[in-house]
Formats: sequence, C-alpha cells, structure tokens
Amino acid sequence: MTETQQRVYDFIAAFIREHRYSPSYQEIADALGMGGKSKPHRIVQRLIADGHLAQDKHRQRSLRLANPVARIASKTLRHELIARGELYSPAIMACIKRAGLEAHL
Repeated sequence: MTETQQRVYDFIAAFIREHRYSPSYQEIADALGMGGKSKPHRIVQRLIADGHLAQDKHRQRSLRLANPVARIASKTLRHELIARGELYSPAIMACIKRAGLEAHL
C-alpha cells in the first residue's frame, strides 16, 4: 500500500468509527487536500481491488473495511509461514481454508 493509499484508508477507517457510515469522495478529498473527487475515487477503487476496502455497488456511503482483523492476522501469519518454509503445506492450507483466509495469502 502506498503512503497516499494508507492515508486514505486511515481516514476512511477513522471516519467510519466516528460517524458509523463512510465518507463521500468529496469529504475524503477535502480532508486530505486532494482537490477534486477523481483522485480519491481512483485510490478507493485501488483499495477495493487490493482487498483493503469493500463497497456495495449502487449504494452511497457504502465503503467498509474488508475484514481488517483477518487482513492483519493473515499478513503476519503469512510472513511467519514463509520464514519457516511451511506456507503451502497441506495442514497449513487446510487451516487457512477453514478460517476463510485464502484471499489474504
């Protein structure tokens, strides 16, 4: 994640915690000094594509964090398993599948 993407992600996360709904693209642009709505829109679309955010299509203010606990835990787990050379062992893959973390590998 780039520094700008991280700033947008952090702003969205904080906004949702405070307001219980997601910010508009204009609110993101205003808060982060981005000018118009196109830059935040592009960044948000990239964050969605990368699995950091999720959005209900055809609904306003529907951005949400895409299971942030699983994302952090799976990233840490992945690094540990790579270090051990065990990432793709059958037992580990079965555990990852049961936990629903395949998308985070």
